[in-house]
Amino acid sequence: MVSVLVTGTNQGIGLGLVGQLAKRSYVEHIFATVRDPESSGVAELKKLASGNPSIHIIKLELNEASINVNSSFIGVLIVERGRRGETHPRVEGIGYLA
Repeated sequence: MVSVLVTGTNQGIGLGLVGQLAKRSYVEHIFATVRDPESSGVAELKKLASGNPSIHIIKLELNEASINVNSSFIGVLIVERGRRGETHPRVEGIGYLA
């Protein structure tokens, strides 16, 4: 069983990736990060998460304070699972505006 952290999951590749990972039996936890979990743009992700208890929506703004708080929480889970010899892939959803 693995845990996966995916950024930018409110739309596009990140959202699609969460949907695909949710179908995999070997994925125990999906940490789906978004800037604002309360925004209307997260509705599709919330719908997906409501039917799958392995999906955890986490607020993550790409600034130092937010990363420090959230990485501590996620880090504890990863370290604990790492002690059991399990792997944890990390997927980045990266985009740009031209």
